[in-house]
Amino acid sequence: MTRLLLIATKVISRLILYWFSSALSFITLSLTLLIGWLFFTSLGGQWLLQQVPGLTVNGFKGQLIGQWQAKEVQWQSPSLNLAIENLVFDWQPSCLLKRKVCLNNLQLAAVSVNTPPVSPPTVSALPVDWSSLRLPVIELPELDLLELAYLNALSIKKLSLGRLEVNGEPQLSHLKLAADWQVKRISLHELQVQSPFLPGKEGSKIKLKGWLVTENNWPLALNLSSEFSDAPLNLALTGDFSKLNLNASLTSAHQSDAAIHLMGWVNLLQPAAPLSLNLTWQNLDPPKLHSQLKNWPSNLELKQGELSLIGDLAQGWQLKLDTEQQLNEQPVTLSLASNLSWQKLQLNHFKLSQGDDNWLALQLELAQMAKQQFKLQGKVSGQVVAGLPKPLQLESAFNGFLANNYLKNQPVDYALQLTQFNLTSGQDQVALALDLNPSNWQTALNIDVVDLAELSQNLLKLANRLLPEVITMAKVDHLLEEYALVGDVQLNSAVNLPPIMQLKADTANPQALNGQVLQAKALQQALSQGSYQLTWVTNYLAYASIELEKINFKLAYTGQHNHQDPTLSLAFTSLQMIQGQVSSSQAPQETPLVLKDLKLHLSGLLSQHRLTSGLVVDEQPLELAIEGGVQLKNLDNFLDNLQWDYQLTALNTELLTPWLPEDLRWLDQIDGEIKGRWQNQQLQASVELKGGPGELAVKLEDTLNKTFAWVPLNYQLLNLELGIKDQQLTTRFTLDGEQLGYLNTEITIALKPNASNQQRAIKGNYQLDGLELQLFSPFIDLDQLVGKLVGQGEIRGHLLAPEVWGNLQLQGVAAADNHWPVSLQSLEGEVLLQGEKMRLKADFATGEGGQGQLTGEIYWQPELTARVQLKGEAFQIRVEPFASLQVTPNLTFSYQQEQLLLAGQVKIPSGVISVQQLPKQAIKVSEDAEVVGRKLVSGSASKVNLDIELLLGNASQPEAPPLSLDAMGLVAEIQGRLRIANGMQTRGELLLVKGTYQSWGQDLKLRKARLNFAGPVSLPFLDIEAVREVKEVTVGIHLTGRVDRPETAIFSEPDMANEQALSWLILGRPLRTEKDENSLNAAAISFGLKQASGITGRLGETVGLKDFQLIAEGGGSETSVVASGYINDRLSVSYGVGIYDEVSRFVVRYDLTRQVYVEAASSLASSLDIFWRLEF
Repeated sequence: MTRLLLIATKVISRLILYWFSSALSFITLSLTLLIGWLFFTSLGGQWLLQQVPGLTVNGFKGQLIGQWQAKEVQWQSPSLNLAIENLVFDWQPSCLLKRKVCLNNLQLAAVSVNTPPVSPPTVSALPVDWSSLRLPVIELPELDLLELAYLNALSIKKLSLGRLEVNGEPQLSHLKLAADWQVKRISLHELQVQSPFLPGKEGSKIKLKGWLVTENNWPLALNLSSEFSDAPLNLALTGDFSKLNLNASLTSAHQSDAAIHLMGWVNLLQPAAPLSLNLTWQNLDPPKLHSQLKNWPSNLELKQGELSLIGDLAQGWQLKLDTEQQLNEQPVTLSLASNLSWQKLQLNHFKLSQGDDNWLALQLELAQMAKQQFKLQGKVSGQVVAGLPKPLQLESAFNGFLANNYLKNQPVDYALQLTQFNLTSGQDQVALALDLNPSNWQTALNIDVVDLAELSQNLLKLANRLLPEVITMAKVDHLLEEYALVGDVQLNSAVNLPPIMQLKADTANPQALNGQVLQAKALQQALSQGSYQLTWVTNYLAYASIELEKINFKLAYTGQHNHQDPTLSLAFTSLQMIQGQVSSSQAPQETPLVLKDLKLHLSGLLSQHRLTSGLVVDEQPLELAIEGGVQLKNLDNFLDNLQWDYQLTALNTELLTPWLPEDLRWLDQIDGEIKGRWQNQQLQASVELKGGPGELAVKLEDTLNKTFAWVPLNYQLLNLELGIKDQQLTTRFTLDGEQLGYLNTEITIALKPNASNQQRAIKGNYQLDGLELQLFSPFIDLDQLVGKLVGQGEIRGHLLAPEVWGNLQLQGVAAADNHWPVSLQSLEGEVLLQGEKMRLKADFATGEGGQGQLTGEIYWQPELTARVQLKGEAFQIRVEPFASLQVTPNLTFSYQQEQLLLAGQVKIPSGVISVQQLPKQAIKVSEDAEVVGRKLVSGSASKVNLDIELLLGNASQPEAPPLSLDAMGLVAEIQGRLRIANGMQTRGELLLVKGTYQSWGQDLKLRKARLNFAGPVSLPFLDIEAVREVKEVTVGIHLTGRVDRPETAIFSEPDMANEQALSWLILGRPLRTEKDENSLNAAAISFGLKQASGITGRLGETVGLKDFQLIAEGGGSETSVVASGYINDRLSVSYGVGIYDEVSRFVVRYDLTRQVYVEAASSLASSLDIFWRLEF
């Protein structure tokens, strides 16, 4: 039994062992197959990756144990979202047997990292309690370094990244890495980085290569290169951490001689980190080095420089700088020497110089006295000579300290003193002193300038050298060139401010919790409680057309503790002020306005003060006084609590005399009141002026007797009111007087545009009853204007397109002026205003028996259009001293699209035209000539269209009075018809009938005189015959052709030679001797030359010849016209042209003595002769 049990036990044991081994083999095989499926199959690898929480893989291919790739990999967590596109991963698992990680290829086309948005922290306006400040605890994940300690090496053959974005912002556009890491050595075969944050052009990269040993002071050798711009950077790091050598260079591809070099070393193993660095550069053009420097000033070039830094963290550093630049092609040097440490900044030497005369020097020391306490002291000096007539010198010294207790929530303690700040230029000086501390602010400024013109020009030159673009844009140089600032000035000022109190936050007002608001409020209170004084003394000051003499100005302001009612004091006096025309050679001089004994005085509190002013005009003293004040209820928001109230008492209107027309005089006493307030961001104000009884007088001049008289126009009431309320401006004006009539207007304008059409509405009404037009004559420059205006109406629409409605009647209007050819008498008319148009109808009388009618319409919206018709009968027109005519017009004036059309018919049946001599304007200046001292009038062509028919004379009514002409020996009657078009183009014919012409002592009869017009009115065609009848002989002259090129011909009946015909025409008999012929020629030529004597004299002055004259020489066929003159007392020239031939002769004569002279002549034959002249 026992044996059977043993056998059974063995069998069962074998069975159990068999089944256990079979199960273990099955499990092992299953695990092997599972691992093989997971790591060696694509489906297994994709399934395994999907088991990672938050990880999603799309487009998986390959084996995890070797090479695999995926189109998209995403991993999400509550704090991070990661997305990878086109991932390729290739590694060698066999390297793990050697405790080494071998990465053959890792490629990522794009990586996107997104984090959830973080709301900005709430900023409290309460003061910060720094004592309760606790920094947050940052927990980092644990990393077991023992796991990394089993690795002997890490090899990365290729790692590339195409694009990296963080929260949608690109960070990297390219990354490439190849490196090896062993236990004690890191080898970097290749590292390339490309990012949009790197400066330079698109595609710029950083490349890094080298090695690093992590023992024995860590020796290394690294080379870095960049492609940021056209000037690549190369940096080499060699040595070890005990002495790390730096060698960097930056060269330009455009400039072979431009470079930047950095050399030096640093010890990173010592706590003080000693270092020695040296930076040099030469011939730098910054815009060519980098595109970010394209705004570098074009007039500044960096020629060469050296910067050195030596020291450590414990003892500080020594900084030295020496540079040479070119500024506006002028050498500028800068030298600097400084000591830097954590406790002190000491600037031992700083000098910026241009040459030996222009320099700026600075010495400065900033030291830390204790924790959060600093001390400052220094001095500055300088001199500018270049481009200035006098050297400009600067000298100043300053000192102070600052205790920053802001972290302790305590007021800041400070002190700043500026002493000996002097800016001098010759005798001109500016001195400034400052003393600032928490308990008091004091400033004093003194300016003493002897010549403002010279100072302003010097400052302009200095500013033009430093900021030429700003000066050109502001056009300051043109203002000072056209209107120079002339005079002297002495200016003294002083400011004294109380302590700036530390204000506490008002928790009831959330807007008052902000610290900046509290500081601004404290400063505002200190400024309002301070005291200010300003004194200005000037002997003479002139700018543009204003000149002031003996100016004395004083201003004082003293604040009160309640911040609301400061004390004001102002005094201004000037001996004389002259306002006139700017002195210019081309501008006409006007009578200057002279004001003497100018005075202005203000004293009192802000809430109640008095302003008085006075001056003397034309030996008449004038004064003005205003009383009132301004109420401030709350300084913190004073604009919403601002009120003012002023009273004007007995303002003499003679104060306005200098600004009124010379032909108008106003005598009255004006009382007024000015009130207003600003509340709820709206202005409410009113101005009321009351006058009367008063007088407006118009000056009437008698030009013939050279006398004048004032015509008074009295009134009883004058009232002007201006009011602003509810964003509307209301104007009321009333004028009432027995002589002036009655005028009342009220207009309301909306200051805020309408929301629907963005227009400012306007409405009002007006009423006139017997308003005297004579009041307006000084404003329209007429010798006489009388009549009355009666009517009423309304004003509607909006401000840019008002509509005027109503009816106006003109009664008994008469107007005259010396420049008018006709006077206007007894005009009675009516003007009908209908919104955007006006209708006019008027009847009037002119001169002696003349009658006329004026009708038409005028539209001013949408554009100005007018059509007015003038009809008249027997107008008496006088053009002194030439003509007295009777005119019957029938004209139409039209204006449309900025063009004026004048059309119709004008009849001149009778009258007298008398011209005894030509006016000066009858002689035109040649188009290619320019008269010295006369401005050229260059304007656009006139847009006036003409279509006028002109009927002259009474050809159809022989018994009627004719239109006669009496002009310089010509007596005739004028008849004809002309058509005048644009540009004075004329068509028609003009006849002179019954005419005679008296010349050369003889009376000639106009047998035919016709002027034909077919072009410009000044260029008619002539057809004139003037004859003389002596017994049985008739001789005459026939003029034909255009008036600027006339042709003359002498004819006779019976026929005879021209010399004989001319003798009959002039002498009344035939030629008898050669002497007659010579006398006739000389007389004719001399007569013609005499007419041009004035022109020849002016011509000689223009060309620089003395005693210039035209004379006739020779006789018979050799008669000539000679022009001669003296260049100086001894040298003379003459030029002669033959009358009957084309032979010319040029002669130059030089007088050696009174009897001997040399003469050179050039004609058909040239000669050089010496003449000896004896007089006996």
